[in-house]
Formats: sequence, structure tokens, C-alpha cells
Amino acid sequence: MFGDKITKCKKAVKKRPYDIEAYYQLAEAYREKGMLGEAVAEYKKALTLNFTHAEARKGLASVYIKLGMLDEAITEYRKIVNMNPHYKDAYYHLGLLYGQKG
Repeated sequence: MFGDKITKCKKAVKKRPYDIEAYYQLAEAYREKGMLGEAVAEYKKALTLNFTHAEARKGLASVYIKLGMLDEAITEYRKIVNMNPHYKDAYYHLGLLYGQKG
């Protein structure tokens, strides 16, 4: 199932190399499969195309959390809040992360 999704997303990226959504969907497929290094790389590619894509930042932050990279996750959520101060979910996750850090 995930292999098929990854394959489809890779084809979409190849066909539409400037489509942020294609990179985002590929990153999501990698994240769902537990291929975290690959997910980070694809989220970053998506963000080079559009640095304001909040969902890509949120996905990247979630992978950083899984990798134990809490400072990097905090940085991503802070970027979301700076771009959109009404993004409540980002504040929630920042609170959780600061709580984990102590």
C-alpha cells in the first residue's frame, strides 16, 4: 500500500518538479511508512518551493519530534506561528514541546 503511494508520488514529482503538493505528498508517504530521513528531505524540498506551506512545516516538525530533534521541531512551529498567528494547532504543539523540554 505505502509502496504504491510512494511510487505514485515519485512519478508526480518527476512529472511536476515545481509542484509543492507533489513533494508534500511524497514526504507524507515516507513519514507514514517510517522512512523519516526521506520524509525530511522531501518536506525541505517542498519548503524551498513555498516556505509558507504550513502543513509541510507541521509535517517536518512531526518527523523532527520522532527523531528526538525537539529544538528543530520548535523552530518549525515558531515559523508557522510567525507566518500565521491564528494557527492554534502550532501553539498547542509548541506548548507540548516546551513541556517535554522542561
